[in-house]
Amino acid sequence: MLASRVIYAARQGWPQRRERAAMWLAWHLPRWLAAWCFVRVAAHGTTGEWSGTVPAHLDVIEALRRWDGRRI
Repeated sequence: MLASRVIYAARQGWPQRRERAAMWLAWHLPRWLAAWCFVRVAAHGTTGEWSGTVPAHLDVIEALRRWDGRRI
């Protein structure tokens, strides 16, 4: 019984740990790299199939959807 609780608690904790690790990494990236990634995603969201999109009208969520290729 105790082992199953430990396994269940460990499974429940993985998504939070993974998110915390990703946030730690994002906050410790060099500023120039984070800015380059932002520009790269925004440029992807306004080229090719979406070339008619005005960059000023592209919000962050839509840019990420276009980058990822699926609905977030």
